[in-house]
Amino acid sequence: MNRLNLIRNHLNQSSQKEDYSQFITVEEYSKNPKIKIVKLNNPNKLNALSNEFGIEIFNTLQKLDMDDNTKVIILTGTGKAFCAGANISKFTTWNSFNLNKNWGLHFMERIHYEINKPVIASVNGLCLGGGLELALSCDIIVASEKATFGFPEIKLGLIPGAGGTQKLTDLFGPYVSMEYILTGKNIPLDLCHKHGLVSHIVKHEELDKFTGELAESMCCLSLTTLIAGKKVIKARAENTLHGGIRFEKQVFIDLFNNEDKEIGVQAFLNKKKPVFKDK
Repeated sequence: MNRLNLIRNHLNQSSQKEDYSQFITVEEYSKNPKIKIVKLNNPNKLNALSNEFGIEIFNTLQKLDMDDNTKVIILTGTGKAFCAGANISKFTTWNSFNLNKNWGLHFMERIHYEINKPVIASVNGLCLGGGLELALSCDIIVASEKATFGFPEIKLGLIPGAGGTQKLTDLFGPYVSMEYILTGKNIPLDLCHKHGLVSHIVKHEELDKFTGELAESMCCLSLTTLIAGKKVIKARAENTLHGGIRFEKQVFIDLFNNEDKEIGVQAFLNKKKPVFKDK
């Protein structure tokens, strides 16, 4: 094949790349425009992840994180799945060399560390493998009674590769985690709740309402303080207890320089509802 044909083939392949932005919608919550609902909207593929789709998810969250008109983000899915994991058909073109060179699932690590505003995962259905790792990259997980959690990668000759083994072990301990990682069994919802993987299990038809109300309860608070609280809690996983306490103390002290602290304290003393300026 001559050089001209190679160039033509490359251009054809580039033009045929799927536009993954079409599979993500962003809506304002009806009762509060500062709450944005990000929906994974590829139900025919159970919202399965690819490198490109994952990057699009991160980019969407990052834009909302920088948006002055957004305070809390809800991430959910459409159809039967929150996210059923990676698109397995893509695995046929992956190998250790190109994964080392282009590991697309790093977007979950970026969500965990780089998105400052609160993100609630509203899990409406299947939440497996990379989908569960995506949920675990969020700050709070609310589950429908119809949600299904698990890490089935072992059945493909693989293990979770975007933080699943580490985060599950932090929550469940090594022995319980071993059972679910090494068998690929679904994790019972009550066990997920018992060990703090999910904060709430609600009736399926009440999931949107419950998650919206949870987001609203944060929206009336200071964004500066919400971000500070999130930062301190997440730092605990990277730190000793002693180091975490020292970091918490410093963040607490720093908040005394913020205008919202004055607003909150004065409102409390005057028995009024605070109206924070997010400063």
